[in-house]
Amino acid sequence: MFGFPHQRREEFDRAAMVHVPELLRVAARLCGSADAGQDLLQETYLQAWRSFHRFEAGTNCRAWLYKILLFTYSAQNRKRARQPFLVDLDAAGETALLVDAQRRTL
Repeated sequence: MFGFPHQRREEFDRAAMVHVPELLRVAARLCGSADAGQDLLQETYLQAWRSFHRFEAGTNCRAWLYKILLFTYSAQNRKRARQPFLVDLDAAGETALLVDAQRRTL
């Protein structure tokens, strides 16, 4: 899988997968929901798997995963902040007209 020897995959499972429950709790708290937390955790482990060749055996895998989790969360927030805010004009029509009318009177 992904060009890694079978041994490396077992090493990843032993080192990283034991931290899933703890990281899932943290991800859910960061995101505010269990579903969003699961998405964040999935992206975190995908990034960890892709970067596992750089992980040094014997170092703190938990800390390494937390670093990836927080970096991924920050990157997702930056991306979300750059996206335009979309409003359903049909649903917000009356409110939008009211706000526009208030601006004109000021």
